[in-house]
Formats: sequence, C-alpha cells, structure tokens
Amino acid sequence: MDTEILRKIGLTDNEIKIYLSLLKSGSRTAYQIAKDTGIYRVHVYDKLEQLMNKGLVNYVYKGAKKHFQATHPTKIQQFLEDKKKQIE
Repeated sequence: MDTEILRKIGLTDNEIKIYLSLLKSGSRTAYQIAKDTGIYRVHVYDKLEQLMNKGLVNYVYKGAKKHFQATHPTKIQQFLEDKKKQIE
C-alpha cells in the first residue's frame, strides 16, 4: 500500500506504521505492535485510539487481552466520505 496516500488523508507516520503492521499480521496485542513497529507501547495505545476513532482499527478480546486488527482498506473510503460530510 502506498504510504503517501495514507499521509495525504491525514494519518501520521506512526498511525501508518501501526495500520500497515496490522494489515500484514492480522490480530495483535499492543505489546506485539510496539515490538513490530519500534513505537513505544504508550504511544501505540494513543495511535490505536485515534485509528479506532477513524474506523480503521477495531479490537476483540482473546482471553483477558485486547487484540487489535485493521479494518479492510475499503474502510478508508468511508473515512474520507465521513470527513467530507463534516466539512460540508
């Protein structure tokens, strides 16, 4: 996936790293995401929250742990449409 497109729609570099990591790996814990991306876990939680607010990430519980997963890339189009409606 072209990261420049993700940057143009307003994702930060760390959000892009996390989103792409989740697309590649599927379901991961915040610890695993931090390990994969090299982003501090505290920052991973902040960025995951922002990505969830944008509808690009969700989570499921597996046992007592949250496992985060990227939504399908077509959800990006929905995010853009929602942004457009807010502007109008």
